[in-house]
Amino acid sequence: MAAVFTPPLSRAATVCVSDRILRAVEARDRIIEGQAQVLRLVNDVLRETSVQEAVRKIVKATYDVVDCDRVSLFLVEEEGLVCRAAPKGGAVGWRLEPGQGIAGSVAETGEAVNIPDAYQRLDLFDPSNDQKHNYQTKSVLCLPLKEQNGEVIGVLQAINKISRKAFVDEFIAFDNTDETMLRLLLALCAQQLALCRLNEEKESAMRRADTTLRLVETICSQNDLQGAYEQLASATWSFVDCQYAFVFALDHNLLQCRGAASILGRSAAAMAKQLQLNVADIAALERTLSSREALILGKKEHPSDIAAIAQKLVLPLFSREGDATCNVLSALCVPMFDSNSAVFALIVAVNKRYSPADANNLGCDSRSSSKPSWSSSKQAPHPSSSLRSVLKHGTIGFEVCDFEDRDLEKLQILFRLVTYFIKTSSLYDQQLRTSMRLSALLALIEGTQYVRGQTDKAQKVNRLVEQILKHSCDIFECDRCTFFAVDNLNNELVGHYAIDGKIVQMRVPFKGIVGEVDLKTGYRTETILCAPMIASNGKLLAVLQCINKRRHERFGPQDERDLVTLSSLLSGALQSAFLESTYETFIQPHDTINADVRDALVQYFNTTDAIVEHERPAGFFRMVSPGEDDVSQSISDLKRWDFDHMSLSEDYPQCIRACLAHSGFMDEFRISENALAAFVQTLKARYSTKNTYHTWAHAFGTFHAQFLLMRCEPLRDVISAHDKLGLLLAALGHDVEHPGFNNAFLVASRHELALRYNDMSVLENHHAALTCKYLEHPVELGTPKVLDNVEPSVVQHIRKIIITSILHTDMAKHQDIISWLESCNLDLLRLSSERQLLAGEDALGLARALLHCADLVHPVLPWKMHKRMSLLCQAEFYSQSQQEIRLGMPTLPFMSKDPQAVLEIAPVQVGFVQFAVAPLWSAMNFVAGGSLSFAMQNLEHNKSLWKALADGKEVEDEQPFEQGVISGVGS
Repeated sequence: MAAVFTPPLSRAATVCVSDRILRAVEARDRIIEGQAQVLRLVNDVLRETSVQEAVRKIVKATYDVVDCDRVSLFLVEEEGLVCRAAPKGGAVGWRLEPGQGIAGSVAETGEAVNIPDAYQRLDLFDPSNDQKHNYQTKSVLCLPLKEQNGEVIGVLQAINKISRKAFVDEFIAFDNTDETMLRLLLALCAQQLALCRLNEEKESAMRRADTTLRLVETICSQNDLQGAYEQLASATWSFVDCQYAFVFALDHNLLQCRGAASILGRSAAAMAKQLQLNVADIAALERTLSSREALILGKKEHPSDIAAIAQKLVLPLFSREGDATCNVLSALCVPMFDSNSAVFALIVAVNKRYSPADANNLGCDSRSSSKPSWSSSKQAPHPSSSLRSVLKHGTIGFEVCDFEDRDLEKLQILFRLVTYFIKTSSLYDQQLRTSMRLSALLALIEGTQYVRGQTDKAQKVNRLVEQILKHSCDIFECDRCTFFAVDNLNNELVGHYAIDGKIVQMRVPFKGIVGEVDLKTGYRTETILCAPMIASNGKLLAVLQCINKRRHERFGPQDERDLVTLSSLLSGALQSAFLESTYETFIQPHDTINADVRDALVQYFNTTDAIVEHERPAGFFRMVSPGEDDVSQSISDLKRWDFDHMSLSEDYPQCIRACLAHSGFMDEFRISENALAAFVQTLKARYSTKNTYHTWAHAFGTFHAQFLLMRCEPLRDVISAHDKLGLLLAALGHDVEHPGFNNAFLVASRHELALRYNDMSVLENHHAALTCKYLEHPVELGTPKVLDNVEPSVVQHIRKIIITSILHTDMAKHQDIISWLESCNLDLLRLSSERQLLAGEDALGLARALLHCADLVHPVLPWKMHKRMSLLCQAEFYSQSQQEIRLGMPTLPFMSKDPQAVLEIAPVQVGFVQFAVAPLWSAMNFVAGGSLSFAMQNLEHNKSLWKALADGKEVEDEQPFEQGVISGVGS
């Protein structure tokens, strides 16, 4: 065969061939170099076990391999595409449906898409996104990530290839080499990414299993209900991967947070456990409980529900200034049911976290500073959607997305595992708490009985309160108990509370108790259970206040019932202790009470402080000769409380006879007028005319007051006739032969009378003895006796009334009388309506109290009379103090005050009326069913006038006066 002649190439042709060969070699080199680069980058990806890190490195490798402006990566999750990496500034976590946009189309078909000009494919690309973000999308290269079996597990999208020409800033189309290199990169990385996802799912399952095991172990090994709730909150937080998880125990319509977990750590979880809500506070929770079905909430679909959860649940966790970040974008509310299908708890998960990446680096760097483009979808996610929001707390950042059905399924599996254990632990916890409360109650009862048996009355109240405070905290499971004793003398509450095991007292007014205590102690009061302690006679003794229920719970109906029961159990012991130690509890420690007032009051409260040591004087006691008074007065005047007995000059016997006759006693007991006159004149003669206060006028004033008191309903109908007669006779003789000196003076000087009566109620024993003597043995021989015509047994009873009532006019018995009135439980109104008469100890007790009230009647009389009697009494005190000074004896300061110095006397009188007379008359008014209210009004008015004088104001003698109602004729 002949050879074919090939003409030689021209020089131009040779150069062209050479260029093609050179370009082919360069392309081969670039491919080889690109493949080597891909292998190096893939090797870095293959070392990762975390999906997030693997995604980040794949995206970074894409930037290096194809030199593009932006990269996004989507993973297939639950039959949808979820953005897991975006350009810097872009959001992750949002979802695309298969077939939606460029990335959705690639995921659906499994084929790569290389678009040189996005604006030529408006069927897949939405240009409005570029306009919204001020960006220009040119070229798009989108490839699937496939496992070995061909299943698409994700989509990688590169946008705008950057030109390599020098000094040219433009985007060009992706070429075949770019597509080849990315195919190689994704083929090598897809399997590793799948392995990372499997590894994360395994670790997540292991964490959930470990959390469940810890939860079950906590319940089974320790029967710790609180720990179980906390572990359940932690398990919920771990299972659904949320920002906050709350476990609420349901008690009627109250939701008490019993467990909480938070990415903010223990401090926020601890604050969350202080949350208490009513079911109606958050409508979503109310719907969950009423429908008994779980609710999945998103901000876009349920804005009001999300706002309520943010306000009621999340906002309280950020109480510190500056911590205002409380975005709530999604929530999950799930009820828990017991074996009877009753809801006993409610789980609330807030803000499902999408990824644990740093909030400042959730996306990957782009090659330009332009705003992000959403080129993968025809419709970009709305900026306010709950599918994305970067929440930042310190260094913790995360993306928030909606909760899904699979989250609910996870929790339902968890609940099936732990519900039985939690209910069992709950029953055990209730039994344990009940046992502890009962033990504390028994300990309190035993301690109270022990304190009641002690004789040191000065410490009895403090020790009793100490027992109450010590055990009440355990009985009511509270952080602190405060005991407020009602001090009616000073219109205050005497608060007792424990600090470091010591009982501290604090006085506060009746109003503003909690604020005052918190202000003075630096304590923070959250919840309060408060109940009165009522005495058997219905009077308020104290207030017991339980503060801050433990476990951050609220006090419930059972606590209220228990506190009422405890109050009834303790009221008797408290009443006894208060009445025995009124001076020590309410007067002595009160630093605002004038010292002179305390000195004057000490003798009225049966306290050892009343004894003043004196040296024995000689020859100071002398009896004086009486003078004569004779007056006549109509019974109509005698029935008035403003009757001025001091104005009488004669005919006292006629007034006494008028009162006895009006009462029917002259006829009923067949009393001889001569006998009565002789008895009255004998007593009158034995009253000193040298005294200024303890005179016959005072004796008649006491008789008159006794007459009026026994005419008041219901007293009139419950006192027998012989008791009334005995009291009237006792009133006439209750201060006979009074020397003008008090018992303390006689005892300290070892006077003849003190030695005769063994220092016990010296004057009162003498008065009672003389009164009975003159009833039995008239001074003039042959004169009939007052009780000549009375049966001996009745005479003996009348004598008993006289003796016991006079003996109890001793001011040392003052508090005993008040104590009896406070605790006697006499329903005189009922007895009066049934016409039942008092007998036995009740009759004697009331007789003592009535004569004592009559003896201290002048503070309830018109101001002019009261002031005059007060100054006369002070004159007698002053006379004694001068005698003590002459004899070189110590004297009490209040007794040394000049009776003309009204400004100095006024504060003492205020204290005397407020602390001595007012409690006595108040107690008598209470027993009398309020029939002596007029007397209390007059007493308060007189006290206010003494206060005005103490303040230097002028007070007129003529003042308004409230007149009491006196019953008609009859015994």
